[in-house]
Amino acid sequence: FLFSGMLLRGWSKPVSTCSSISLGVRMYTSDISDSEYSQVVHSMLELLSDKLLEIEDEKEIPGFDVQYGDGVLRADLGGGNQYVINKQPPNKQIWLSSPLCGPKRYNWNRTEKKWVNTRDGHCLVSLVNDEIKQITDVDLGLSAEELYSEAIQHKE
Repeated sequence: FLFSGMLLRGWSKPVSTCSSISLGVRMYTSDISDSEYSQVVHSMLELLSDKLLEIEDEKEIPGFDVQYGDGVLRADLGGGNQYVINKQPPNKQIWLSSPLCGPKRYNWNRTEKKWVNTRDGHCLVSLVNDEIKQITDVDLGLSAEELYSEAIQHKE
């Protein structure tokens, strides 16, 4: 069954999803070509980096720093809150290291045009947006659809 916003056993809050999840099944595989993977991941990480830099316009945060290069996005949001989002070309994934939820792995969902978690199907962009808001009190208003659309325009 596919549900959105449901509680998983052992979790205290609803799962944030792109639109659906599949429990117990690794439902998304990265059946994406090497060139498409490189284009999608680079454009997405570059645009996400730009959005994160907008936090400086909204709020002064001691220790704030955002760096992107060689497929690795690092965002230090002060107070020990550091994100690392990096590409993993051998398995065509994106890996996230979050100060709030720890490490996560994401596969590309070609149908929904989103990076989805390999375990519970939640959306990378939704999770990052929610956590950034929780840490900085700044809503970047990110959506996976918008980020993908901008990434496609960006590469053309």
